[in-house]
Amino acid sequence: MVLIVLAAMGGFRLLNARTSLVVQENTTTVTGEILKGSVIQQLITIDGDHLDFVELMIGTYQRTNSGHLTVSILSTEMKTLASTTRPMTSFVDNHWEGFRFNKPLEPGKYILNIATEDGQPGNTVTVYCSEETIGNQMPLSINGSQQSGSLSMKVIGSY
Repeated sequence: MVLIVLAAMGGFRLLNARTSLVVQENTTTVTGEILKGSVIQQLITIDGDHLDFVELMIGTYQRTNSGHLTVSILSTEMKTLASTTRPMTSFVDNHWEGFRFNKPLEPGKYILNIATEDGQPGNTVTVYCSEETIGNQMPLSINGSQQSGSLSMKVIGSY
């Protein structure tokens, strides 16, 4: 959303604009079912703008799942800086799903953390990945094991 205000002299001034800070739209593979105790992490670097929300390509395996998915932003020291949880029942299969944080985060290096407290085999979701690496957004880790590639994601910010 872009908000524009008409200035007194007939000009326009941009007050708030959204921009994609990191975009990886390729979807060549998935992380596998995200189960209770699973942790998916992606190192991301935000340059110049604030981080407001993340969109992930979610797969539901063409079913309605009853758990909850939590997306958090951690410092590189593993401290939780922002977090949001959504019910899996709200997800559409093979669709970009948004996760808005309660406060914008300053530019810097962060860890995008994806987990569930209640995902069970046959009743949880997956996140799409690409075998391609985007910029300096490595490494991708699934349950502590470093992977090649990166999450299919859109990191959105404001300036």
